[in-house]
Amino acid sequence: MFKNDKLSLIRCIIGLVLSLGLSIFMFYYVNKTMNKYKSYDSNIMSSSVEIESYESDDTTKYTPIYHYIVDGVEYKCESEGSSNAGASEENKLVYYNSKNPSDCMSSYTIKTYKLLFGGALVFLVATVILVIKIINIKNRMKKINSLLEYGTIIKNLPFEIETLGATNNRRDIYRIIVTCKLSDGSTRTFKSNDRYDGDEYTKHATVDLLIDENNTDNYYIDYEINK
Repeated sequence: MFKNDKLSLIRCIIGLVLSLGLSIFMFYYVNKTMNKYKSYDSNIMSSSVEIESYESDDTTKYTPIYHYIVDGVEYKCESEGSSNAGASEENKLVYYNSKNPSDCMSSYTIKTYKLLFGGALVFLVATVILVIKIINIKNRMKKINSLLEYGTIIKNLPFEIETLGATNNRRDIYRIIVTCKLSDGSTRTFKSNDRYDGDEYTKHATVDLLIDENNTDNYYIDYEINK
């Protein structure tokens, strides 16, 4: 019982921890950088651009370094972030502290953190989706526990498999389909929730149906159900 739901719950919780952790990490660094950017009271167009390159994972990465002149003294502002598509040699604004002109931030760095902010939003949305999924799984498990108290178990039903053309952790997502005759004489077809346990269905010849006969839309299908 609950093997599929427990597996889904564990994966959702792991995904939630990762997505929430990444979004917090990214928001923290974006906020830290933007606060630093707001502290700069001066800006100037760079006088020249130097492109620095380095190898990473068999790929050449490029980062611009902006040279700028304040009160006749030349400074250079290194950028955070890099690109494997090459960096532009176009002069850009450099933001700096007028009391300490060597303390600076390039427009390239600001752009990098704006992209990071977008990534943080994506992870935040993923976090919300996973929270909703966890709530739905817990509600489903609660419903099944309630069904176990007053529902009827119909055992050893032949079944068919409906594959959904999608995978989760390289395992096919599928549904179990059963057709059976109920106590009122009617025949109905039932579909399980999406399952993520790979080829588990190949290990079973039949499934069990747990159903509320007063509300046949309230049911649960699994390989083995026992009260």
